Amino acid sequence: YGGDEFLLFFEDIQHIQMELIWERISAENEKYVINNRKLSASHGILLVSKDNLMSLESLIEKADQLMYLDKMKHKHK
Repeated sequence: YGGDEFLLFFEDIQHIQMELIWERISAENEKYVINNRKLSASHGILLVSKDNLMSLESLIEKADQLMYLDKMKHKHK
């Protein structure tokens, strides 16, 4: 993995709630400017339920893939 990765685990949360949390995190990040550039971050949201459990390694790999897709989406804007 490249850069700094963080995992946030929430129990009993819906996808829309995670999107709202991410929007708040992103808004706070953008307040910081380093070398005339706003701080940015990419994310990958993965919801896991009792019906689709996966190993920690699989969870990290899938979240990393989603984060990379988000990074590429913003890079081409």
